[in-house]
Amino acid sequence: MSLYENINKRKKAGTSRSKKKSTISDDAYKNMKAGFPKKMARGGAVSKTVEAPKGFHWMKSGESFKLMKDPGPGYKPHKGGSKKASFKIQKVHT
Repeated sequence: MSLYENINKRKKAGTSRSKKKSTISDDAYKNMKAGFPKKMARGGAVSKTVEAPKGFHWMKSGESFKLMKDPGPGYKPHKGGSKKASFKIQKVHT
């Protein structure tokens, strides 16, 4: 049963859950209301943003990223450097 079917079935039966007792995550609900723009195509890829571990930052290297240790005084934004990096997620092994 799809998410829409389940929600509509519970509405029709009068057994809808309150937002507080919802079993759907806030992110999943927002994604549904937006028309599922984050939906993966079969075998396609979406991306996931990953924060660098404490004391490190990401450096863009061509199409990929490298993890670099922050300098002694701490990280300062610079060209190619970032505390977050976006990686593609591959759904199916090839």
